Amino acid sequence: MDIMTTEQAGKLWGVTPRRVSELCRDGRIKGAFKIGTSWVMPADTQKPQDARVTNGKWIGYQRKKRAFIFDFSNATTWIDCQSTDDFRQQFQFLRAYHGCRPLYLCDYEKNGLQVPNKKRLSILTHELLGKYVDEKELNNLIETHWEAYPAKGIYFALDKNMLLNQCGHYMIYGSEFICGIAAQCFCQPKLKQSGIPTIISVNVPTTLISDFTIQELIDRVQTDFDGMKTIDFGFSITENLSAKHIVKIEHPHKIADPLNGYLPYYYSEEDKPHD
Repeated sequence: MDIMTTEQAGKLWGVTPRRVSELCRDGRIKGAFKIGTSWVMPADTQKPQDARVTNGKWIGYQRKKRAFIFDFSNATTWIDCQSTDDFRQQFQFLRAYHGCRPLYLCDYEKNGLQVPNKKRLSILTHELLGKYVDEKELNNLIETHWEAYPAKGIYFALDKNMLLNQCGHYMIYGSEFICGIAAQCFCQPKLKQSGIPTIISVNVPTTLISDFTIQELIDRVQTDFDGMKTIDFGFSITENLSAKHIVKIEHPHKIADPLNGYLPYYYSEEDKPHD
């Protein structure tokens, strides 16, 4: 199959390569896929129609948004695809849930979910732990932990209950990176004094999800999930997720703490930090 790059498509369609990449990420270019970190598509791909303007009036995006949302009542009747291509044709998005403990919710509302990078994590680590740990020691720990840090992506669960019952540390203590440093400095409980336990429901474009993850999901839905009340299925993406894909932001009041024997952790509005 002949393919073309975002640069080639941009020249052909009269738009920037960045705009072509955005269209690929949003699932608007059929057949687009990634080679390494770059988007490509079939060479005969036509420019998607701009559905934003009709008769000179702004009407917003008029595109079909079909999301794969897991249904516990019947796990097998609503998915009949066998391959990743079938899945992406049927579903433009996958509903998933991200657990976190943000200091500022406006960051998510403005910038969406961003892949962790060293600079942002360093700033946040100093903001949360700077009063408890010497600056030089903290810088050394950041360098050491970053080199060994495997989670350089955005992680999601297919099931919100899995976050609450098995992965509550993301909402109780926040970033796994910072939590590890805090544990080494014996100040991990201090992390519960900042931020707000949060679950962010999102529609992840299936174009951002790896073929391996989608195929595993197809296989497990058809063999493992029927009749289960909690689904142990997580995945990650390696690109930022725009705020327009956020469906809901909520703050759970009861969370199982896996770092404390799964004892319940309770949050109330009175615990919310004030400026």
